[in-house]
Order: sequence, then structure tokens, then C-alpha cells
Amino acid sequence: MYSKRKRVLLFLGSLLVAVMFLTGAAGLGSGNSGPSSGSATGTHQLHITNTFLASGILNATVYGYGSSIKIALQNDTYANKTAALLSSLESNGSIATFTQVSGAFDVYSGKYNTYQIYVDLLKEFGNSSFSFSAPEYIELPAHATLGVQNSTVVANTSLARNYELYSSPVAPNSTVQVRVLALVGRLNNTYVLVPNNVTVTKV
Repeated sequence: MYSKRKRVLLFLGSLLVAVMFLTGAAGLGSGNSGPSSGSATGTHQLHITNTFLASGILNATVYGYGSSIKIALQNDTYANKTAALLSSLESNGSIATFTQVSGAFDVYSGKYNTYQIYVDLLKEFGNSSFSFSAPEYIELPAHATLGVQNSTVVANTSLARNYELYSSPVAPNSTVQVRVLALVGRLNNTYVLVPNNVTVTKV
């Protein structure tokens, strides 16, 4: 009888420890909450206040491209020649693969980056023969000077600095002009771009 009671007490004690452990673990994982201004980093809420709209033209840096490329020919008579060029690039691994529907091609880069593929097509056909678009990854300058009514404000871009555009490529590390429309607010006495509230388009 005594040993049975002892086993029950040991079981209840172990159960209590398990419950305490699980409760503590749940408490550690509950720090991620919704931000007051529509933005958050990790588990920390951003208290961005006094928000307003601002806009301007900035010099951004191209730091890379996506692997998915779309090519549309201006004249379908170049379709066979384009397919032959892409087949050659595919056979030597410069591109991974491509598909063709009439004068439209979906291409996926391989050993060549997107810009190198674009240059090869330019050499073969000239830029008036086709349109070429791919995801272009850009980075805004660390600080952006934006217009607000009749004045300007300098905002830190670190919370919302990298963007993807879809356009004809330029060489990696090139500078491109972009138009920025952003929600700007105050964070720790500094103006910042509010994440997920910034629109970037190529000029």
C-alpha cells in the first residue's frame, strides 16, 4: 500500500515538473506581437510614430538578378534563330533550361548570370528585336532624401532597403534611378522608412 502511494506521489511530482517546464517554454515563445505602425523586426515591436507620406528620386544599386527570365520577340521570324542560340547556351550549361511558345521564351539561368544572357542576345539581335525582363534586385542608399510638401526629410532606409523590380537588366553594381513613395515615421528620434509601406519603381 505504501509503495503504491509512493509511486502515485512520484508520478504527480513528475507531472507537475513537466507542466512547469511547458508553461515556461510557452512564455519564452510568446514575444512576437503585432506592431503599432504595421512593422516589426523579429520578436521586437517597432514603435514608429508620427508617420507621413514622402516621395523622391534616388540612386539605387543593382546587386543581382533572379534566375527566371522572360524574352518576347518583336518579330516571330527570329524565333528559330533565338531557339537555336538558347539551345546552344543550354547544351554548354550557360542556361539551365528554356521553354518556347511562338516568339515568347521563358529562360532559367545556369552558369551565366542574367546580365550575361542579355548581352549575348544583344550581340545576336540588337536591342530593338526583343524585350527582356527579369527580377532585378536593388538596394537603396543608407539614407534617402525625400520631399514632403515644400520641404525635405532625410530618412534612414535600413528597415526597408532591398527591393525587387522586373525590368531589362544593367550590369551588376550599376546605379539606377528609382522613384520612391514611402511612409516615413519617427523611431528613436530618427526618421525611417516604414517596412511594407514603400513603393519603388524604375525611372
